[in-house]
Amino acid sequence: MDKETKNVKHNDLGYLGLESQYAIVKNLMTNREFFYEIEGYIDEKSFTDVYLGMVVKMILTKFKETGQVPTMKELEVIARDTVYEKTDRKYISDMLGKISSVDAEVMGDTLNDAAIKFFKGQRLEKIIKNGTLSLNKYGFTDELQTRLIEQIQSIGILDTVGRPVAVTEDVIWESLGMKSDDMVPTGIPELDEKMAGGLAKGNTGILIAGTGVGKTTFGSVICCNAIIRDYKVLHIFFEDLKEEIMHKYYACLTGRDTRSFKDLTDEQKREFTKLIFNSHPNAKTALKDNLRLFRMEGGITQVEDIIRVVNQMIKIDGWKPDMIYIDYLGCIQPSSDRRNKYDNEGVAMEVAMKRIDAFAKNNDIAIWVSQQTNRTAGQDDNLDTPSKRMATIQGAFRAIQPCTRVLYLIRVPGEFDRVNLYLDKARNAETSSWENAFFDNATCQINL
Repeated sequence: MDKETKNVKHNDLGYLGLESQYAIVKNLMTNREFFYEIEGYIDEKSFTDVYLGMVVKMILTKFKETGQVPTMKELEVIARDTVYEKTDRKYISDMLGKISSVDAEVMGDTLNDAAIKFFKGQRLEKIIKNGTLSLNKYGFTDELQTRLIEQIQSIGILDTVGRPVAVTEDVIWESLGMKSDDMVPTGIPELDEKMAGGLAKGNTGILIAGTGVGKTTFGSVICCNAIIRDYKVLHIFFEDLKEEIMHKYYACLTGRDTRSFKDLTDEQKREFTKLIFNSHPNAKTALKDNLRLFRMEGGITQVEDIIRVVNQMIKIDGWKPDMIYIDYLGCIQPSSDRRNKYDNEGVAMEVAMKRIDAFAKNNDIAIWVSQQTNRTAGQDDNLDTPSKRMATIQGAFRAIQPCTRVLYLIRVPGEFDRVNLYLDKARNAETSSWENAFFDNATCQINL
């Protein structure tokens, strides 16, 4: 595209050429970041070849039905099963071959940016047209202004941070009246006291510990304490089985080591189920209504995948978490493989953490993320200052910058049930430390 072409208004994608349109469709299937950026605005009628538009419609329909972007082979099956005209099937098959053979990588991000700009521009024109009709028919209203701002913000045309706030009496009253339910407590009294009540909704915290020290256990305890206090919690994990995670919750509720309970008889299982439900007045309701476990694939999961899962829970299931626990940061890719060309793991984690923090703020959800250190801290490690402790995180020190709370957990050498816990960063709260605290991985019990 030359500079002159870019500035001309277009009604379809013909100005890009057919090969570029093939590449856009190929990127829809292979570049998840691009897909999620554009899927809400794309219109199959904007493609100049009708069969190319039919392929786009198949992709969008499959995603709407299953939440998954179809592969080329899946599209071939869909075409065979849903397109009844033999001629149409042939042309679609030919089109899939052209899409498959195009080298989308050569065209780079410039093409994707052009497609995003085009479809968002089309959506903006529609918003302006409908807004003009409402203005001419009903006149200017605050409701019309609010609706237009929200619609335009939804496609990323306006900055979503909003307008400057005038410090009126209402703003002062609101800031002074921060409710306790805006904070999600850890349920560990000494820790919550130093943390000014817990982790506020809209903020992120990070738990740093070495391999085998107890990140999953500690995080499960925080989650379990939240659900019995009637907070909704989404626990995302990568390396454990669902059954193993559930045993953490059972142990936390009952104080029992449940790891060997797979060998129980049916009668013993029924008795232990009663023990779980009777361990706390809210236990049964909390486990059923307030907890969601979700296992994702480590190394290929992106921040956008997590956002999609949460948005589906909110929009489709009507279930919004007050808190999310992600175990752990190193398992997450910040974006699609093609754009994930970072110099090192640290930069990748920094980008992922910033995106997680932005999602927390935009959706008023408290998010805890755990992360491993470079090694398990031992007796010879000199970790006597916050900077030395946090510098051991695998990746970049900058990954903790968005966080309002940073916890560092170190196993006391030679002691299986003793740890040192450090609250190394506590924005708007206090930093603190607890030496030789009781922490048993088997029973999920903590006593600072």
